[in-house]
Amino acid sequence: MIIAKKIFIIILTVLSIGAKAQPVYVSLAGEWGFKMDSANEGEKAAWYNNPSSFFIQKIKLPGTMDDAGYGTPVNVKSETVNHQISEEVLLHLWRKVSYIGPAWYQKEVVIPSGWKNKHIELFFERVIWETKVWVDGKQINEIGESLIAPQTFDLSAFLTPGKHTITLRIDNSKKYDISLGDKDFAHIYTNETQIIWNGVIGKIGLEAKSKTFFTDVQVFDANENAKYINVKASLKNQIEKSSKSKIELSLEHEGIIYGSLSTTVSLEPGHQ
Repeated sequence: MIIAKKIFIIILTVLSIGAKAQPVYVSLAGEWGFKMDSANEGEKAAWYNNPSSFFIQKIKLPGTMDDAGYGTPVNVKSETVNHQISEEVLLHLWRKVSYIGPAWYQKEVVIPSGWKNKHIELFFERVIWETKVWVDGKQINEIGESLIAPQTFDLSAFLTPGKHTITLRIDNSKKYDISLGDKDFAHIYTNETQIIWNGVIGKIGLEAKSKTFFTDVQVFDANENAKYINVKASLKNQIEKSSKSKIELSLEHEGIIYGSLSTTVSLEPGHQ
């Protein structure tokens, strides 16, 4: 596909023959039940089996414990010298409250009737550091772990049309040593440039789409003078029968399509 020295939008879609492929999204933004777990006892005590009445505190997501005022109050005055603010205080951001450790979030959701036999993902952005998920008391066999990239969880086997309860355990404790000496200098995990929050501060919701879907898309140019690009994509079929899908690729800049192509592929059940 020919390219020029401009910023392009690459549009890659998969259309299952005879089925609509447009994803459907349900936002989970709003009020969640909440409980701190400073003693790290929640998993052992099976908090994920408790009803909403157990999570009596409330918190809004997207948001953080800092926004809700949950945590240990931070006393900046204790960091002063001779009634003057010390250099250590001035060198980084200060919070009204602070908390490092696991915290639990729970919300009841209603899955639309049109989501039957769909691939359903839980998606959220900007989480520090580790997330575990339960649906109706059953743990998802995935653990989210990221400081930058969105965390996603395949809930297809757990969610059917109707009411369900989603429980999250988010732990903002340091999972790997990314410090320098005794200082946390990594910008993504430090109070020098941002706070080490517990919560979700980006998009949070459920997305349903066809059970034939992309699991990975990568774009390469052949070299810096190349007039074409290489697109590598993995397509997965979760349908219990062979699936025929049409893949469409287009290259767009400022509303102008500079190139496009399409192809049809067949996948056996469970293959990619």
